[in-house]
Formats: sequence, C-alpha cells, structure tokens
Amino acid sequence: MAPKIKKNKVIHLKNGLSKVIIKSPKFGIKECIIDTEDYIKIEKYNWHVTYKKNTSNFYATTNLYIPETKKMTTIKMHSIILNCKKREIVDHKDFNGLNNCKKNIRKSNFNQNVWNVRKYTGKSKFKGVHFRKDRGKWIARIGFNGKRLTLGSFNNEIDAAKCFNEAAKKYQGEFAYLNEV
Repeated sequence: MAPKIKKNKVIHLKNGLSKVIIKSPKFGIKECIIDTEDYIKIEKYNWHVTYKKNTSNFYATTNLYIPETKKMTTIKMHSIILNCKKREIVDHKDFNGLNNCKKNIRKSNFNQNVWNVRKYTGKSKFKGVHFRKDRGKWIARIGFNGKRLTLGSFNNEIDAAKCFNEAAKKYQGEFAYLNEV
C-alpha cells in the first residue's frame, strides 16, 4: 500500500485565487498564491518551500519519484501549473516565487529570465549603470545575446538609467526590468 501523502491546507478565496499554506520547520509558515482553477493540478502533492540564495526568493516545491529513472526529483509548483517540460524555465513577473498565479508566471528562456532581475550591487542605484572614475562619467550597459553592449557615457546617473531603459525595451521586450526614473 502506498504511503498517504500529507496535503497542505488550502484556503479558497472569493476572488478566484487560493492560498496554499506551507509549514516549514526551517522557514516557518509560507503562503503560496495560485489561481483556484489550478488547484486540481497541485492538490495531490505535499508542498514544501525551498529558498534560493542567489535570488533571495522562496519557491513551492515537491518531490516526485520517477519510475523510469528510479530516482527522486524536485519539481516547482509553477512548472506543474504551466505544464513545463524538463529544463523549461518559469519567470515570475513580480519576483515573488510564491505567487504562482498565471498572470504572474510565464515560460522563458535563460536570457529572458535573467533580464527580469533587479539591480545588482554597485555604486549606482540603477540597473545597467555604473560610474567610471577615470572618465568621471556614468556608463549605461546592457546584456543581449551573450554580449555586453555599452550604450553610452553620461554626465549624470539618471540620463544613463533612461538610456538603459530604452535599450531594455528594445532588446528585452516584455521581460525587461526597467529602472524607476
């Protein structure tokens, strides 16, 4: 007889969304949001949270046994909701790995997923902008197709950020993370 799978508590809200409550001994109680219509896809699994240090984000995951390989594998909830194949990537528009509503998640390739990230550390408060001391200028750069493109040098940080935003719209489209300027 197969072991009984412990199910997570689910709260169905009136707005077409549901909260999946995940109790973690390490991270406490986390709530994952899904479209109620997707509950049927995820209800048979026991969900736990995984923390990804490089993105500072939590994700709802479950462990599955694959009979063909006789191995366990970890699958993310968003991959089940979008019916992803192995190695397909899912991007969260709002950067919240526990918001698995279909309006917030989309399939992406590696580059698209990387484009939709916030600013990395550095002197500038804007993504795609850094200061060159030797020139006394702010430099705007963007990554595209495996290359770093220098967009220009500017007297102030805001103009460099605006330049980055225009290039991001052009090269990265809907996956672009734009600076607030």
